[in-house]
Amino acid sequence: MLSGLNIRDFRPSDFNFIVATWLHFFKSHSYFAKRIKHSVFFKHHNRLIQSILAKPSTRAIILHESSEPDVILGFFVFEVRDVPVMHFMFIKEELRGMGLGTNMLRYSNVNPDGSEFSHWTYAMNDLVNKYPNLIYNPYRTLL
Repeated sequence: MLSGLNIRDFRPSDFNFIVATWLHFFKSHSYFAKRIKHSVFFKHHNRLIQSILAKPSTRAIILHESSEPDVILGFFVFEVRDVPVMHFMFIKEELRGMGLGTNMLRYSNVNPDGSEFSHWTYAMNDLVNKYPNLIYNPYRTLL
């Protein structure tokens, strides 16, 4: 972990930031979402994200500055199930490529090799190549 950064568990005050960031980032960084009309995507995907976050098996962790735990620099939403489900990871652009995503995976105890993921963004291409047993399963959002 970079000096001055920490990871903490989700707090209810993080909810709106996670939903808004997930919606906007996925809409602009996914082949799937880019093809959906804005009004349709934001209405329905908002409900989908909220249903994922409401599941008892869903966990979220927050990347933040050590001295400012309320300033979110990234987050990872996943489910602890028989097969772990990685729903969405976000890291602010200026911090990408520094191993912070790997740190969040370690903190969560989710091993991508053998897990599933529900949201394919452009960044997932690299992870799929790195972990050949990582399975794309968008239907895990419904289960």
